Amino acid sequence: MPRSDDLPADLDPRTPGRRSHPTGVRIARVFSAVLAAALLIGSGTAYVMLNRLSSQAGTLSSTDVDGNEDTLGNPDAINILVVGNDSREGYTEEQLAELSTTSEQSLATDSIMLIHVPANAGDDKKISVMSFPRDSWVSIPGYGEGKINSAYALGYTDAPEGSTTEQRKAAGQQTLIQTVSKLSGLKVDNFVEVSLLGFYNLTNALGGIEVNLCQPAKDKDSGIDLPAGKQLLDGKQALSFVRQRKGLDAYGGDLARIKRQQYFFGAVIRKVLDMGLLESLNFSQLTEIIDSLAGTITYDEDLDPLEFADQMRYIAAGNVQFATIPLAENYEDKIDGQDVVLLADDTVLADFFGSLDDEPAEPKPTTPPPTVAPDKVTLDVYNGTTVAGAAESAAEQLTGQGFTVEGVLSASTTDYATSVVQYPKGMEAEANTVAAAVAGATTEQNDDVEKVLLVIGANYPGLGGDQPAGTTDAPQTTDPSAQPQPSDQPATAANEGCIN
Repeated sequence: MPRSDDLPADLDPRTPGRRSHPTGVRIARVFSAVLAAALLIGSGTAYVMLNRLSSQAGTLSSTDVDGNEDTLGNPDAINILVVGNDSREGYTEEQLAELSTTSEQSLATDSIMLIHVPANAGDDKKISVMSFPRDSWVSIPGYGEGKINSAYALGYTDAPEGSTTEQRKAAGQQTLIQTVSKLSGLKVDNFVEVSLLGFYNLTNALGGIEVNLCQPAKDKDSGIDLPAGKQLLDGKQALSFVRQRKGLDAYGGDLARIKRQQYFFGAVIRKVLDMGLLESLNFSQLTEIIDSLAGTITYDEDLDPLEFADQMRYIAAGNVQFATIPLAENYEDKIDGQDVVLLADDTVLADFFGSLDDEPAEPKPTTPPPTVAPDKVTLDVYNGTTVAGAAESAAEQLTGQGFTVEGVLSASTTDYATSVVQYPKGMEAEANTVAAAVAGATTEQNDDVEKVLLVIGANYPGLGGDQPAGTTDAPQTTDPSAQPQPSDQPATAANEGCIN
């Protein structure tokens, strides 16, 4: 790739081995989600305030550039590219301290999200918000292959000699737009750039944002220190929440943070809708929120926030769907000394982006498995492990939940990897009830038994074997609602389940 001397190596995201994101820097990308929430709402009395914002913000160049075109047959859809700006130019020392960051600068676009609104959507518009991992290895038009978050810097630094800052920004914007359009096959209609401080200000202007943690969160690097459960986060706590990398889920790192970014976005949309901010009675509070955005967001000269807000006035939280672009099966790799994320092949990506305008499939009706009340179930408990007392412990817990345990015995072998509930024909409901009370248990019909039998396996909570997802080494509580669990709902703005 060509490389301009205008950008010092310590600011260049292309420098091999360099992670240009000190602790506290990456939060700017999360504001992209918050901004998107602001763009996705609006009507009536909001027009005057949005006009105030437009006079300061609509200063970026047009997205009408070569290489930005629709190749999937969705020319009338609306696509808004939202990027995070890491610049802290003009921040005071007090602001930097409150944001837990430094004055170090970078041109890397660490947050890249694409908001897609299908042209054929009615009042119940289905809106897709797609996240692009910053280290995605992609084709950058004119520069070969590289990380997607280097596209803006490449265009910026390789602008013609003597270019003004505004012209360099336009060149960086153009290169990133061309990159995203080539990757997705979609035409980028509008470009929005957001800064770090606005995220902090908007969270506070909304009176805080509620999150629900499945487990306590503590990480000295991000500064987060929060208990499990629902809680209202102010701006500073929100910054810590969205930048935490350690101790999250199996993905970890940036992919886990993308999930938090999307989760926070959904919480903002719910808060805005629940507060009824677009009603005249909330005029003063809406003014405060618009003022919090002033100076922290810029967008292209063709974006009309009033027109877009009017189109989105009937948005429902459940119709805002989140996704991360498809990745390769083994997506972690190292190229030219850089840690990169490999994307799925072209066919998978084309199917993904091409399906954005599809009507959602009608959910197939499901019939829950039959169950009965625990006090209607009589069973024997067998120990199928080498752990002494495992059956007695399970029997005690089941008795506490209302089951009747007649016998506590040893199984014929001690190598059961998982707990299993065996039952004779006609007692499926009783077996399902027992299995629901024992984490990781399965059921199987056995015509050689005369009543329900539970055989304890190594995955029984507390025995130290392979635990089912979401369990710990502690015995299962008799009150499932006492410990929040991750939601299995689709990733939409209506999802209020907890997050790890």
